Amino acid sequence: MNYRTKALTAFCKLRRLQEANEAGYVQCVTCGKLVKWNECDGGHFIHRRFRGTEVEHDNVWPQCVSCNRFGSITQKEYARKLIEKIGEERVNDLVALKYESFPWRSYKVMAEKYDAEIRRLRKEKGL
Repeated sequence: MNYRTKALTAFCKLRRLQEANEAGYVQCVTCGKLVKWNECDGGHFIHRRFRGTEVEHDNVWPQCVSCNRFGSITQKEYARKLIEKIGEERVNDLVALKYESFPWRSYKVMAEKYDAEIRRLRKEKGL
């Protein structure tokens, strides 16, 4: 696994942990289903192939496998749900960042940083 993949995987895991309650459950951003933090995906509003938003906090939310992997929700529906959650202005900001590039990113450093934060959060939440 390359460092970019490691960093993005860790970031998605971190986002799910950040959103988890004390019992370890998160709510799917799109359908509202409650799921264990480690049994769902970190669903990107804007696909992770776009480097400008791949590790943007508001671009990645807990999403159940059905919504994220099997297309049970459209991008338009995701946008509507996200607007309810973070506001239209922030969603527009994410769209504007889509094609930004960040050549200075060190995925190795990012992966290490996210892994450390994951360990801290798991300990703090007892997960």
